[in-house]
Amino acid sequence: MQGWDSVMIKADVELGGTDQLFNILVGRELQRAEGQPEQVVFLNPLLVGLDGVHKMSKSCGNQVGVNEDPKTQFGKLMSLPNEALGNYYSLLLGEDVPAGHPMEAKKQLARRIVERYHGEGAGRERWRILRRLARSRWGSVLEGRRKQNDGCRMSNVE
Repeated sequence: MQGWDSVMIKADVELGGTDQLFNILVGRELQRAEGQPEQVVFLNPLLVGLDGVHKMSKSCGNQVGVNEDPKTQFGKLMSLPNEALGNYYSLLLGEDVPAGHPMEAKKQLARRIVERYHGEGAGRERWRILRRLARSRWGSVLEGRRKQNDGCRMSNVE
């Protein structure tokens, strides 16, 4: 059923995490069966949650919310296990973890992420993107997926 949304919205492109590979590919098969062109698929690696083990998920309680206040975001990011720093730097900043003490790398990461969501103009930009998304055809798809709880384990699909 999760693949059927690709048919219903006549998706050209679908973005998802590696844990959604099966659902997205089923969507392509369903599109083909319905005589539609198959969507292009872009998969992103999963960001580990604050526990450093499971994928980041609100249902797992290991997330940093984009609407949380700066102090909460900073504190949560500082609680990351050192082993998760590579995942965060790579996926969120597109960089390698800086050389030096892991605590300094965490501080730098936390400052930069908080600045993205709370720096000058960040709030206005964030809400503009969210409003545009809500009005788009993706809004209904994302809202439906938000209500699902597909578990907290990391996918081994790369």
